[in-house]
Amino acid sequence: MRKLQRFLPGFNQILCGNPAKTGFAKFQEKLSKLRNSTLSELSVIFGDLVPMDQLAPTKKGKNSRVRVYSANVTFWGFLFQVLSPGTACREVVRKVQSFCSEKELPLPSSNNAAYCTVRTRVKDLDLEVIHKKVCEKVEQRVIADQRWKGRDVRVLDGTGITLPDTPKNQAEFPQPSIQRKGCGFPVMKVVACFCLASGALLKWVETELKRHESRILQQFIGFLKPGDVVLTDRGFSAQRWGQTQNLKIKILRLLGSPPLWIFIFCV
Repeated sequence: MRKLQRFLPGFNQILCGNPAKTGFAKFQEKLSKLRNSTLSELSVIFGDLVPMDQLAPTKKGKNSRVRVYSANVTFWGFLFQVLSPGTACREVVRKVQSFCSEKELPLPSSNNAAYCTVRTRVKDLDLEVIHKKVCEKVEQRVIADQRWKGRDVRVLDGTGITLPDTPKNQAEFPQPSIQRKGCGFPVMKVVACFCLASGALLKWVETELKRHESRILQQFIGFLKPGDVVLTDRGFSAQRWGQTQNLKIKILRLLGSPPLWIFIFCV
């Protein structure tokens, strides 16, 4: 019988040292540090990417008065909550209290009602402008060696996201048809375009689950540039889709099983 017991465990690491960390392990370390950061530290880390003028107080109306939960503070608190899925709003309030103590400002109440209310006032348009500015700055940092033969590589893929079971969500994003009515949750299909070099989420489309990905691809035409290399799976049917849209698409090769489409937009 073959013996699988290890003799002198750890001796190889003493002689050769620890193995190099993988890229995913390095990413996890960075994410862990971000989750343990204060709001002030988050603003320093991402401050050169986020357009702060978009979070400045307005001259009149909402967000014009000086409050503890200003647009600036609410944004960084919300960002902390996004970086730490499952974080309760009360934990964000503690972060805001720590921030106010650091800046010698009046401490807000431990009740999270104020934060929950002001978070609903965050405008989608402001977040879209911030996202666009962040993507532009991240794309500017991509160097030539990170491109493929001088071309930008875009990755397209789709997924499904379960939403809260509300009448509004059920109407816009119906639950899967295989589930009995009243016994499932709404599911939203999201098709996203990433930059392979920077990892930035450049564009996404939200739609109902039953809509096929090849039809959603049409909404990315105006976003993709001539010469862009696009990497997708076979669900997008790139060749047939290109023929129906009268677009010149150059197919490079098929990889793996199931295959991946790699094609170049020529016009």
